[in-house]
Amino acid sequence: MSPLALKTCYLDVTLAVEIIQQGIRIGASLLYKINIMIIGTSGYDALIEYLVESFSLFEGGAVVSDGETLEDFVTDKVATMVMTICEQKTQLEAEQRFALLAEADKIVEELAEVLASRWQKPLCEKQREFLGEFIDLLKNLFDSEVGA
Repeated sequence: MSPLALKTCYLDVTLAVEIIQQGIRIGASLLYKINIMIIGTSGYDALIEYLVESFSLFEGGAVVSDGETLEDFVTDKVATMVMTICEQKTQLEAEQRFALLAEADKIVEELAEVLASRWQKPLCEKQREFLGEFIDLLKNLFDSEVGA
């Protein structure tokens, strides 16, 4: 199970109960029919470009702020983003929440891949600020998709 999925375990359990109660089976094909996908959109591509342009923040040694690793920060922040969206968008069906979680999990996996050389290392304050802003922009993309 991915770190994001572990950190949102209680959300997963709630969704599982809803899905079982409703007798819904979620298959991979259903996830792609639910319109909460941001990966591959022009907005997401622009964010990845922004990350690549700012990659110098993640090169070399960094002054440690509190010892929190890049992985911990990203997974916590993305998990909080998912929970916030689900709390704000009460009209979301269980399937849509599950699709949102799956999409967020894919994004964390992509970030782990792109930032692999620093993923398990402590982050500095500038990295924390950048990633906080980056994930806030991701939330804006999700909000746009969910609101559409």
